[in-house]
Amino acid sequence: MIFLIKSGDYITRKSYQNDMVFVVLNVKNNIAYLKGVNDRLYADSPLEDCELISKDLLKDNFVPQKLENDNLDLDTSVKKFEEGMKLSQKCNKILEEVEKKITILVNGEEK
Repeated sequence: MIFLIKSGDYITRKSYQNDMVFVVLNVKNNIAYLKGVNDRLYADSPLEDCELISKDLLKDNFVPQKLENDNLDLDTSVKKFEEGMKLSQKCNKILEEVEKKITILVNGEEK
């Protein structure tokens, strides 16, 4: 199996139920060397245990966290909320397109 994970990618680890997001620092001998995005944690993981994360999904996950953790003024909070909603809509559209493709593949025909 060929893994396309490279430095700078965002991943989670399947063996840990995708509980944390990491950025890949380096890949050597089918091992990804990782740094936690939200937590100060370094780890390594076999490539087959890594699951790539879309940067759009990653950004979408941090918007609510930023709203909760930062003391933002009302205008900035509203802008961040709007940004999160746009990203959520984009991700939902991508998900719907993928679901349609899967349905076509499973049914063996285009509707």
